[in-house]
Amino acid sequence: MTDYDKATGNAGTLRIRTTGGKVELWVLCSDGATNVGSVDFTTRLNGGSLVTNTVSLPAGFGSKLVRSAVQGAGTLNNEINIPATGTSGLGGPTSHAKSLTLGSVPGASGKPTVSNVTDNDATFSWTAATANPAVTQYGLYVSENSAFTSYVYAAWVGNVLTKTLTNLLKPGTKYYARTRAQNSVGIGAYSPTTEFTTVNPGVYESDGVAWKPREVWTSESGAWHKAELFVSNGTAWTVPV
Repeated sequence: MTDYDKATGNAGTLRIRTTGGKVELWVLCSDGATNVGSVDFTTRLNGGSLVTNTVSLPAGFGSKLVRSAVQGAGTLNNEINIPATGTSGLGGPTSHAKSLTLGSVPGASGKPTVSNVTDNDATFSWTAATANPAVTQYGLYVSENSAFTSYVYAAWVGNVLTKTLTNLLKPGTKYYARTRAQNSVGIGAYSPTTEFTTVNPGVYESDGVAWKPREVWTSESGAWHKAELFVSNGTAWTVPV
């Protein structure tokens, strides 16, 4: 939240406030004796038309919200004008204008690319989202279904463009991944979805956390030999490629 203030009279203030989600126009007065009844303020928000707003200002009102609107993106003019009030507390006439460059949620980050894929590991990389204000963090989402109704991994990973998952994936399994960006205004749209499949080179055993490759040995005449895998094409047995 940021306030832009301009004094009016002996104890008055015209305030233009941006909250990140809205623009607000306020009038304040610290003089408890000030009593001017209703005042017709002329205001402009988000570069729109001038509008007249009638606001009641009883004795000791402290502060009053004159007008507010949802922020628009881009550089926009905002303005509040008070006429002559006939009181020393608020004085007038006074004009206060501020051109604000207002932010918006980030655009979509780039479609992730997947590298260094093994049986249960993978590295994800993506291009930055366009954002004003700047991106504060990215989220990575990995699921076994393209609708992302459940997640293998879903977390904010910081203001980075790459993330490696270790011992979180299953061998020989198809996955879907996407990202999104966040800044001080809010959360952007999801990126396009990418899909990939982990490798499945052989026999695996789960330790309760991750799938680990295991070697198979056979005993013959009191000696142990590493087993080999063969497949049949209906005519002959061959080592799979």
